[in-house]
Amino acid sequence: MLIKQLLSAFCLTLMLLPTLALATPIEIEADSSPLEEGWWVETTVDQNKNSIGDMVEFHKDNPIFLDEDNTLPLIIDFDHTPSVDEIAMLEREVGYEHQWELTHIDALAGRIHVDLIRETLNIPGVDHD
Repeated sequence: MLIKQLLSAFCLTLMLLPTLALATPIEIEADSSPLEEGWWVETTVDQNKNSIGDMVEFHKDNPIFLDEDNTLPLIIDFDHTPSVDEIAMLEREVGYEHQWELTHIDALAGRIHVDLIRETLNIPGVDHD
């Protein structure tokens, strides 16, 4: 009978110890190191800050991207959602060849002659950031 009582007490202890461990308060040290920022914070597409993506400048003479009319595929960012008016203005001002509207990021995708890329910065609403 003593063995049964000891075994019962042991089993009860095994069941209650995890509960007691959960009820015991612990101290958590605050991490004093700053939160790590994502790669996109340190990566920039315009390191020279001239409002034209560095890859565009790097590849502007690359025959892989240039077509027979010397146009490059570009994404043109706007400070608002562009409409048919902006497409028409780009076509008129810089000979833009429209391909896609990227409404979720307020941008247009198309082709522009390599010598007129900088002129797109003068179009009203084109984002310079």
